Amino acid sequence: MIRQKLDANYPILSMTTPEEARAELLLIRTAEATKRNLYVWSVTRGLREFVKGGYKASSTEFLDPQIPLKAVQDKDLVKDRSILVLMDFNPYLKDPLVIRLLRDATGVCKDRLITIVLLGPALDLPIDLQREISAVDLELPGEKEIEQLIEATHAANSSRKDLHLPQGEALNRVIEAAKGLTTTEIENALALSIVTTRQLTPKVIAEEKARVIKISGALEVLKPLEGGLDMVGGLAGIKDWVATRGRAFSAEAKAYGLHTPKGVLIVGIPGTGKSLSAKAAGAALGLPTLRLDIGSLFGSLVGDSEANTRSALKTVDAVAPCVLMIDELEKAFAGSAAGASHDSGVSSRVLGTFLGWLQDHESPVFLFATANNVSALPPELLRRGRWDTMM
Repeated sequence: MIRQKLDANYPILSMTTPEEARAELLLIRTAEATKRNLYVWSVTRGLREFVKGGYKASSTEFLDPQIPLKAVQDKDLVKDRSILVLMDFNPYLKDPLVIRLLRDATGVCKDRLITIVLLGPALDLPIDLQREISAVDLELPGEKEIEQLIEATHAANSSRKDLHLPQGEALNRVIEAAKGLTTTEIENALALSIVTTRQLTPKVIAEEKARVIKISGALEVLKPLEGGLDMVGGLAGIKDWVATRGRAFSAEAKAYGLHTPKGVLIVGIPGTGKSLSAKAAGAALGLPTLRLDIGSLFGSLVGDSEANTRSALKTVDAVAPCVLMIDELEKAFAGSAAGASHDSGVSSRVLGTFLGWLQDHESPVFLFATANNVSALPPELLRRGRWDTMM
């Protein structure tokens, strides 16, 4: 997507990601592929130009965050047809002069074919810039990238004669265990596996992933329930439905072109086994089970809650195929009912983000949600097509 926006001559882009090194490498490759000059600014190193595999030394006079924005008007500092990357620029977006310089830069950037990229782990855009800047998502590493990281880790530890590079199904299990992590987190998990087991072991990697994901507070990887659905007493209808629809995750179903199931909403009084069924479903389907705590998504700053929701759902998509469990759904969206205004509409916006994902996501995520009181659920959640079935 970033290349298309460069070709479309977008003046300012934002890339919000904790993976700075990976994003910078992507921008270097994009600049080379599109025959553009690349400049990178940071408060510690100033303005540097990337030339033939390395950066030119910069002067300390360029440490002021206003300098790179003024530099787009000077052809001696920033050439035509360039990418200007501003590292960790979020704190400076509170300065009215910086905001004005960014807005002034848009016209110059269009004329000179320059694109400014704001790169960092967080970006709180002031209202003055929200219509000026276009966001570019950096997805978490996919299967191909994870496989390359596994090969690189194996090559880096080639002196270990007992370390074997996984092949075939063993490689697929390692890749599945690492999905949902950043590049650095995958490298750390692979290294930990080698240190503890002397092999690239899916179990160790999955356990490390569970610890990393839990730190976010919104998601938790649940341990598989031994025995699966056999550990649930009664509820034969739920168990039969999960066993039947679960076959849609098989290789044969994918080859046939069968759509993966969206999930199920189970409604009933407390203590009837709804949550236990959700935990057992992951074990029965042979998929990792994630629990989403929607209450922890809500932040104190404007836009935090929606950003946290998107980040959590992006992680879920990256871990897929998986089971996603949401307990007591009506309490999670208690403030989203029509007319509710005690939280300035934050709950409604989080619900909207969630509903958009529920409707449009294409990743193989099996959503297992529970509720105690169906009358307390927002009607948007009950519309036909949100779920495969409600029980």
